[in-house]
Amino acid sequence: MKIKKLLIIILVSMSIFPILFSYFFFYGESKTLLHDNSIAKLNDIATLQHKRIRQLLNSKKESVKLIAGSKQLSLLLDSIRIIDSEDTKDKIVKILNDAKNSASNIKRLSVISLDQNLIVSTDREINSQHQYTFHYSNQNRENLLNIQIFKGDNNRLIVGFTERLYIKDKHIGYISVDFSSQELINIISDYTGLGRTGEVVLAGKDAQGNTMFLTPTRHNENSAFNIIIPKDKLDILITFAMKGESSILKGYVDYRSVSVLAISRHLPEVSWGMIVKIDSKEALEQLDYFQYFIIQIGLLVIILAIVISIFLSKKISEPILALEQVVRGINKGDIKLRAQKSKLAEINELGISFNQMFSSQLMAEVALHDAIKQLTNMNGQLHFEAERFTRWKESNFIGIIHSDAEGKILDANSALLNMLGYSENELKNGDIDWQHLTPKEFLHLDMTAIAEAEEKGYWTPFEKEYFHKDGRRVPILIGGSLFKHDSKEFIVFIIDLTDRNKQLNALEKYKRIIEDSNDLIAFVDTNYQFQMVNPTYCRYHGLPKNKIENHHLSDILSEALFVDKVKPLTDRALFGEITKDTTTVKFKALGKRLLNMTYTPYKNDEGNIVGFIFRGEDITELEEHRQLLESTKVEQLQIINSMLEGVLTTDNSGAILTFNPQAENIFGYKAEEIIGKNVSLLIPHNHAVEHDSYLVGFLKGNESAMVGNRQGRNVLALHKLQHEFPIRVAIAELPSNALSKARFIANFQDLTEIQRQNEIINRSLRMESLGNVIGGISHDFNNILGIITGYCSLLLDAPTTETDNRYLSVISAASERGAKLTEKLLTFTNQQSSDISLLSLNEVILMNKDMIETLVTSKISLEFVLEPKLLMTCVEKSLLEDLLLNMSINAMHAMPNGGKLKFKTENTVLGKDDKFDMHFQAGQYVKLTIEDNGCGMSKEVCSHIFEPFYTTKGKVGHGLGLSQCYGFVKSSSGVINVDSVVNKGSIFSIYLPVSVEKRSTARFPTSTGNGKDQFDAKNYTVLIVDDENEIRSLNSEVLNNAGFTVFSFDNAADALVLLRDKHIDMIVTDVVMPQMGGVEFIEKAKVLVPAIKYLFVSGYLDEKDNTQVKKIKPLLSKPYRGSELISAIEGLIK
Repeated sequence: MKIKKLLIIILVSMSIFPILFSYFFFYGESKTLLHDNSIAKLNDIATLQHKRIRQLLNSKKESVKLIAGSKQLSLLLDSIRIIDSEDTKDKIVKILNDAKNSASNIKRLSVISLDQNLIVSTDREINSQHQYTFHYSNQNRENLLNIQIFKGDNNRLIVGFTERLYIKDKHIGYISVDFSSQELINIISDYTGLGRTGEVVLAGKDAQGNTMFLTPTRHNENSAFNIIIPKDKLDILITFAMKGESSILKGYVDYRSVSVLAISRHLPEVSWGMIVKIDSKEALEQLDYFQYFIIQIGLLVIILAIVISIFLSKKISEPILALEQVVRGINKGDIKLRAQKSKLAEINELGISFNQMFSSQLMAEVALHDAIKQLTNMNGQLHFEAERFTRWKESNFIGIIHSDAEGKILDANSALLNMLGYSENELKNGDIDWQHLTPKEFLHLDMTAIAEAEEKGYWTPFEKEYFHKDGRRVPILIGGSLFKHDSKEFIVFIIDLTDRNKQLNALEKYKRIIEDSNDLIAFVDTNYQFQMVNPTYCRYHGLPKNKIENHHLSDILSEALFVDKVKPLTDRALFGEITKDTTTVKFKALGKRLLNMTYTPYKNDEGNIVGFIFRGEDITELEEHRQLLESTKVEQLQIINSMLEGVLTTDNSGAILTFNPQAENIFGYKAEEIIGKNVSLLIPHNHAVEHDSYLVGFLKGNESAMVGNRQGRNVLALHKLQHEFPIRVAIAELPSNALSKARFIANFQDLTEIQRQNEIINRSLRMESLGNVIGGISHDFNNILGIITGYCSLLLDAPTTETDNRYLSVISAASERGAKLTEKLLTFTNQQSSDISLLSLNEVILMNKDMIETLVTSKISLEFVLEPKLLMTCVEKSLLEDLLLNMSINAMHAMPNGGKLKFKTENTVLGKDDKFDMHFQAGQYVKLTIEDNGCGMSKEVCSHIFEPFYTTKGKVGHGLGLSQCYGFVKSSSGVINVDSVVNKGSIFSIYLPVSVEKRSTARFPTSTGNGKDQFDAKNYTVLIVDDENEIRSLNSEVLNNAGFTVFSFDNAADALVLLRDKHIDMIVTDVVMPQMGGVEFIEKAKVLVPAIKYLFVSGYLDEKDNTQVKKIKPLLSKPYRGSELISAIEGLIK
């Protein structure tokens, strides 16, 4: 397979697989996201439609109540009960018609008797027939509307509301108002946010309990009105919603046999069911665009991959084809051809290797021709040497012996005698014998040589040793020839090798040094050819000696390296200069190595430069070690610089050596400003002298509480701006060496924020302790007020004189004032008020504007900057007004000579990054800013102003105003903050959370009536449990007077015993009681009687109790009137 084709296949494959993976992954994620978004959107629409339907039904209910509240209508109906008069009925019809004409969408109004028979109606046909289907539910469940649904003319649905009619709290009949369902249809037919296919389906139960659709469908307006689902068919999804089971429907197929995404929603006010849905295809249609986009991207990437692969294959194959042309040209005899350089590194290396191979081949051929030429020259030299040998034998610088085979030396020249230390007389006397001169280990060589000479006429010269006269050995080169064959005499020439061997030993020593060296060593001649390289040089290049020696530098090092870096240095060396360089060289065997290279000129005996010696020291590991040390130093510096604690080092004199960034943040100095300065700059002046003495003492060997203390110490430090602040510092001595003096390292942490948080916690604990005390007092005080209020109410109901009534009214009013005072005291407990309402800060400020102007007098000018589009908040209005007055009074006291007081409102958003001393939730807030230009406050005063009983006004102030403001803001889930500068003024910022709806409260809604006309109390039994004897006795007397049968106990255990034996209709229990509290008692009572009715009463609940009572309602707060207790019991029993 060709490279071009292979590259195309690889690149296209590599582009397709990531696209396929990305497609399937993002397709799945996008589908899940679109599905979840659609469900969330349907939920939002269902919530909005539910709210609109609830508002519509409540408005209709209010219209019916308004009509039912007509006194004239009630009087006419009451008279009909006595005398059935047509004239009276006509008057009633006129009133009904007037009401019908005054309100929109009323189809019919009817008045029904107590026995649920029709009296009159605005519908003449019904009046004439005197027949009317009517049903009124006596159930009084909270938030459940009394509504009937039935079909009217043209099969259009009618929504009927029924309300009781009273005269002087006496039930005399009913009024029924039938409304057209058009407004309801208009709400459901609003398909905003549901796209092209979404719709809302609404269904309810008719008088027979069958399920009927209340609104038309989007796709077939008439089909829904014709569908009636029998009450025994319970497997329809919308019937589940009507029973209170709201759910998400996935893969649901609607009446059109189309798959939809849908949610079902229960409307508890009318027990209706609602389904909001949209076609699955429309909800997920964005996936089609995503799929089309991915296909386009995939095709584009594949086309791009093909183009790139064709381009790359062309670029890669071109140099290969060029190299192929060079090879073919050389094969044809054009030896000048060479592979050209390529931009591709691998192809370029291949070309260089090819050129080197061909150059080596040419050089081998040249070497072969040179060898033949040398052999010819050597043959000529051989004849020359033979002639020279003859002359050499006759010379006197070599030893010559005439001897026989027995070892006797017949004659010798003076050169031999001088060589061995003998004289001519000793030679003549026959004292010299060559066998005795020869060490035993060399005799066999002599015998071999003689045998060779007998055969050939001469023997090959060999090396051996002779003994000198003084006993030392003399190395020699000995050769000889047969002089007389018959007498076996020989002519022997001997050369002293002593000097040569010394030189060889020296050369061998230097050779071992060079060959064993770890450095790269080479001798290069003036033609830039290697003449000698050591094994290390060969090992680095991965070549044998014969592949390097006699080769040009460029053949081994590459042309680029030789021309760019090596040649300029070698040329200077050939001119007599020792040159050095450090560079990275890429070796075939070892890769990239860093070398210290030296080029030294080499001169011959005549002093001429004949080349240079190259020495390369591999410093790669040394450089890596150096870089490692450097990186370690950098890493250590980075660690210190990235620490969250401040770090500095000093010498033994206190001079700062290092200063990390966190130290810069803590002290305000930049490192360049402080390094070299004494550390005493960072210490308050009154402690700096002590620091110097501690340091001197430690250096003398004294113990120090600072140095080496692992726990560290809290001390005061001095900022660049010259203010003191607390830090925690730990100091240690750094290791020292012979070159450095003692040094110290200190790490420290700014304690300013930590101390501020501790102060906040302590203040919260003090506020909490005060709240607990006030809560306990409020509980007991409310019990006392409850006793006073209760018995006062009993006396007012009893026959008394006018004077007694007046006295009792004053006592009752005083009790109510005491209850109000207790409620204000409870703001210190951070307990949420029971009288909160949705209001605008602007409206409250404007309502109290005149009072504030009167309060602060004309010396102080007021400025109101109110945001016109200010959002609503949910707080207790009276406490907000108290806050405005308290703040105004404080501002007035802060400006005794007059000044300016500014009120500003605005919308704002608090995020997680905002810092306040109070806990808050991120979100939208309404901000109230109260600013004065009075005397201002110090930071110390600001840290205490919200504490109860803290005041700076002496006898003028009592220290409760701002603490009451603090409790009100905190109980409202808000934030209050103060910024103040002495002699400049103060700014109070109050943040209250934005509200859309009024928050529900835990206080039980008491009835305004006495309840005696609504049911007979004699038929019901009430159990009272309260550990306060006076409260228990009072409640028992109130209920006994109302006609209830009453049992009372001071503990829950005895009450449970009675509950097992007696039928009890209602339990009234205190929350806080010894041994067993009210919450636990009710839980056990519900186990015995699951349907038992109960009512909690309490003078105060702490947060723990309040959490429990929220789960088990209702709650009636002390103090309360007897009528309020009776109304609460009647409401619960009904």
